[in-house]
Amino acid sequence: MAAEPSGTLRADTQAELWAAGCAACHATGGGEGGFPALAGRDASELLELLLRQRAGAADSTIMHQHARGFSEAELARISAVFAAQRRP
Repeated sequence: MAAEPSGTLRADTQAELWAAGCAACHATGGGEGGFPALAGRDASELLELLLRQRAGAADSTIMHQHARGFSEAELARISAVFAAQRRP
């Protein structure tokens, strides 16, 4: 992993690491096992959904807990990672 002089990971690398955790349910291509595909979706759409889940305004069994672990800026970076991927 590339590190900045301060020892912190570059923003895109850090967001990719956060997004990798989503593969546990959404799989790397997304949409497997009944979970929605994330790759190639609009970043603003994903961010809005994540913010709604974080606030408890979207129906979810576990996503509200995951989303609460990130700031809005971090969720935006994660959303951008998925938006940049090709749809499966």
